[in-house]
Amino acid sequence: MMVDIAILKNWLLQTIPGVIVLGALGSIAGAIVIYAVRWSIKPIRERVVGFFYRAFVYRYYRPIKIAETIRATYLTHKPPETDGYLLFVLSGFLEAILALLLAISAIVFTIGMAVIYRLERPILLAISISISIILTSNCLKELIFVMTLMETAFRDLEKQTAKNVSKKLQSKK
Repeated sequence: MMVDIAILKNWLLQTIPGVIVLGALGSIAGAIVIYAVRWSIKPIRERVVGFFYRAFVYRYYRPIKIAETIRATYLTHKPPETDGYLLFVLSGFLEAILALLLAISAIVFTIGMAVIYRLERPILLAISISISIILTSNCLKELIFVMTLMETAFRDLEKQTAKNVSKKLQSKK
């Protein structure tokens, strides 16, 4: 039996047809392994992609949709002369400014911690980094929400102002 394996090994490694057979067997084995890994990793990949979608895309896409819904609902049910929508946008803008100030202060605190303590207190540094990331993410979400509200509020205000100005100019002629 040993002689047969040694002869087969020599034939596979030292002759051209043997190398071709080894290449074909390696290609078939590689294709089987790739198919098996793809099939077994597919559910894990879907979970990971779903997690990143929820964590990064949906987190910032949702405020846009909420702001568009609020804007559409308010502007269809309320007369445009009321200032309630602009007050709502202003309060959201103030919340976004507060979130921005909190994020900046957390980042400055984290940088100060890194400069003062370096890596002597890693737990405190890790906590301050995580708080900075959370506050920065919240700030970005608030700013996206407010900018979506403000975009059309100011566009509508600009259109209304242009109509009023054009009416005043026409009445003066």
